[in-house]
Amino acid sequence: SQKILSPIPELARGINAVASGEYSQSLPTRQNDELGQLTKAFNIMIKRLTESRNTAEVRRRTIEQQRRGLEMLLETIPAGVISVDQDSRLKIANSSAAEILGHSLVHYIGHLPGDFPAMPQSLRRLWEVAQSRGFRPWASDKKLEINDGRTTLLCHNTVLPESVGSVVVFVDITALQQAQRQETWGEAARRLAHEIKNPLTPIRLSAERMQHKLEPALEHKAAELLRSCTATIVTQVESLRDMLNEFGEYASVEYVPEPLEVDRLVQDVLELYRAVRPGIRIAFEPGAEGVSIEADRKRLRQLLHNLIKNALEAQDGQATGAIRLRTELQEAHFVLRICDDGPGFDLKVLPRIFEPYVTTKPHGNGLGLAIVHKIVQDHQGLIRVYNAKSSGGCVEVQFPLSPRTADTTGL
Repeated sequence: SQKILSPIPELARGINAVASGEYSQSLPTRQNDELGQLTKAFNIMIKRLTESRNTAEVRRRTIEQQRRGLEMLLETIPAGVISVDQDSRLKIANSSAAEILGHSLVHYIGHLPGDFPAMPQSLRRLWEVAQSRGFRPWASDKKLEINDGRTTLLCHNTVLPESVGSVVVFVDITALQQAQRQETWGEAARRLAHEIKNPLTPIRLSAERMQHKLEPALEHKAAELLRSCTATIVTQVESLRDMLNEFGEYASVEYVPEPLEVDRLVQDVLELYRAVRPGIRIAFEPGAEGVSIEADRKRLRQLLHNLIKNALEAQDGQATGAIRLRTELQEAHFVLRICDDGPGFDLKVLPRIFEPYVTTKPHGNGLGLAIVHKIVQDHQGLIRVYNAKSSGGCVEVQFPLSPRTADTTGL
């Protein structure tokens, strides 16, 4: 009986080992009776469990590698990506999404929009786009304006099959739209200057000749009317010519770079404005003396004139005020900053501030900052317009230093 029943304790030990997670058991088979068949069946079961466990581990590792690869891919692409499940819980948000929206999204993962009453409006609107609707997969594209219209996103929303959720891929196309509008305006400016500027001189000369010929033969009142009408024609012609000249500056492609010390140029230009408005104090803090950049002298002078003129006009109606200019070096860039004590920039205008004819001034033509932006672009620079924390508006311009200058200054 001991010989017949000897496999039973071994089976019991094997079963206990499997229960504790040990799958490497293999029991000896000494006889071919019912207990022997049971031992063989146990060994086959253990073998299959081990193979299944190994296969599951391989699958788990493969899935983990794929998941890590997907995460790395999402973190490297410049487009923003967010994903929500069928309950509208945020599941995925890459770093580009946080950068574009200007908010960290980590603490929103796994939550519903209603869990955050104080959520930024930009994220809430994008979250609404991402919410899946329906059970069939579909995709849609739409433009989304956020930050009070200052930023435009192009969103591609894909609803996943079986109502799993949806994925939204979005990019910031604000700069692209601005570039397209500026290119359109540049082409319009070239055509306008070509088609309208040529007839202006004959119009003015004809009006002056008509006055010269007819005035002696007219009575006093008629002669006075002729002089008044001629003066109006001449004034409007000159106004049109000035506008076309500014359009010509905006559409100009002429660019002759030379080593230029900007601090000295700023001081020269400021001398022309010292006594223009007695109540407006002009202060200049040079922070890059002796540093030169490769720039077109004429166009950079035009940039300074436009910025200072805008700062003065922003303080129209004020008895006192100030214009503060500062230059400095930042990470291989020359930085020029000019601020005023005016009311600041209208937030509704800021998204289109560099487009021609976009202005809040009653007598402005909206070409000043458009020309400045064009000059900065031609010099491969950057420009930023913002309102100061206290009051007034600021314009910051960055120009790249030449490699030789950057090496000399150690930047």
